[in-house]
Amino acid sequence: MAVYLVRHGETNWNIEKRFQGQRDIPLNERGRAQAMASGKALEGITFAAVFSSPLHRARQTAQIIAGYTGGAKVVTDERLIERSFGALEGMTLPEGQAYLAAHGGTGGQETKLSAGSRMEDFLAWAAGQYPEQDILVVSHGSIICCTLSLITNDRLALSGYDIPNGGISRLRRRENGWKVELYGVAPEKFRPDLPDMPFPAVRQPEENLV
Repeated sequence: MAVYLVRHGETNWNIEKRFQGQRDIPLNERGRAQAMASGKALEGITFAAVFSSPLHRARQTAQIIAGYTGGAKVVTDERLIERSFGALEGMTLPEGQAYLAAHGGTGGQETKLSAGSRMEDFLAWAAGQYPEQDILVVSHGSIICCTLSLITNDRLALSGYDIPNGGISRLRRRENGWKVELYGVAPEKFRPDLPDMPFPAVRQPEENLV
């Protein structure tokens, strides 16, 4: 079983480097084009099912990709929703940093462990439902990075920016758990026969995880 894990296309808040979190921001024109590019990159792969975060930007992306990959109905799952950034949602990165400096604490952000564990729970369920088939999952930068970090025991530590909008990752189910084969491949560079990617050597700063 393989899971093709795609980050949604661009939004205006991505351009502005705002913490989106669970705010329901739609794709912009470039984001729709990125979703089309992801669909074309995945065209020819048969998916037993297509799942998405319930947020509009992810659902739009999934629906566009599904049009290129057999037209499977998009099913939303709350476990795939983006990590919550609490009080920081709507702020730019500098505004969020200033807020935390002034108020201390985390601003009510969901922990990386909580976010990644939600998606891990979904993946465990999906493996039971589709043990011999491939599925498509469209979600968000931060929760995807949190999940990949958990699966690899922090050997693969990424920020949301390391996975581009429309970026494709691939996980494969093994007897001993999940293997990360590809992560954050831009649609124009994706091929189904790409070799497994090495893990980056440098951990990204926490503040980039938006």
